[in-house]
Amino acid sequence: MPKDILGKGGRKTLFVKYFNHGCTRAELFQSSRAILSKRTLNRYIKQFEESFHWLPYEKSFKKVGQHKAGALRALKDIIDHNPALYLDEIRDKMRDQDGYSFHVSTICRMIHAKPELGGLGYSLLVLDRRACQKDTEERMNFLNQVQSGMYPHEQMIWIDECRKGRNCARRRRGWGPRGMKRTLVDLFQDAKAFCLLGAANQDGMVDRACWVTDDKIDADVFVWWVEFYLSPILGNYQMRE
Repeated sequence: MPKDILGKGGRKTLFVKYFNHGCTRAELFQSSRAILSKRTLNRYIKQFEESFHWLPYEKSFKKVGQHKAGALRALKDIIDHNPALYLDEIRDKMRDQDGYSFHVSTICRMIHAKPELGGLGYSLLVLDRRACQKDTEERMNFLNQVQSGMYPHEQMIWIDECRKGRNCARRRRGWGPRGMKRTLVDLFQDAKAFCLLGAANQDGMVDRACWVTDDKIDADVFVWWVEFYLSPILGNYQMRE
């Protein structure tokens, strides 16, 4: 058995960085290259992936125990709700919310082990982050009100503002003989940006309410647009216009 260079404390630190913080092998090697070779680092990681524990290989657990279905269900619910939690945060939530007390290494084994071995079969993945509006809950409540008939869709009008450069409308493709380069001579123009305040209803864009300007849109400009462009095309709500 090769000598344990890191010791218990160093193994634990390496384990946490790999499984908890999601560091890659390259990142781990850069931070520990003074004491570890790539071969030794890969040996440690292989042991971690087989035992899901930072203890020396001969002392680690070789099999994943069969945990209660309730504990696995609680663990799955916590991870699915917030997959970015660290192992110690998952441990605290399982203890505080569901009353299950497990060591972080046990939780790590439960996460990574295959379902037939009493685990979830999950792994540490790169998160795909997608932005959402702060008023998501208000939007959902509004959609529910629309579906209930409180706000008839034929009476709705949607407004938005966008800012684009003139190059966004430039055509980037053109027809020409196959295998030959096609050149289009175009006059140089300053790529000045423009803003659009637009409105749309169930039938599409409302042209009379749309306004384009080269200036920026601030609160005063928006109020002016509502008064002179949007208000004139609005109907009477009580008459279901």
